[in-house]
Amino acid sequence: MEVRELYPSRVQMKRGDKDTTRKMGFSTRKLETPPLTIIHLTGQIDSSKHLESIMAVATSPETEHVAILMESVEYINSNGCGGLIALHHQVEKRGFQLFVVGPVGGVARVMKRLGCYRILRVRQSLGEVITEVEPVPQPVEE
Repeated sequence: MEVRELYPSRVQMKRGDKDTTRKMGFSTRKLETPPLTIIHLTGQIDSSKHLESIMAVATSPETEHVAILMESVEYINSNGCGGLIALHHQVEKRGFQLFVVGPVGGVARVMKRLGCYRILRVRQSLGEVITEVEPVPQPVEE
């Protein structure tokens, strides 16, 4: 499994006199059957720039369907949602599907409010995605 940490997000969080910087990171793994690249995001998505490295993975020639696991994402804003939609369009343009899996809490609320659920294929579990992209077995001719 490949693990990458991306650009720090500059979202200020006041705790006393301290400002903290949160980062967005991701790890990837690939399933052969069904042909699915799984990208597990963590942290905050507050810029479409954060998704540039993910775009490179999702649109590489060896990548087919893509599942983005979002249960560890703590924050997203309109820029992050816009980046996910751009990523969705790039994957679809290549003839494959992109799924967003398991956004929770405030992340899910923001995505719904911004209309992401109408554009993106949002699923609750990776199992749902695997079932959806699993190739249908062809009947064996006798």
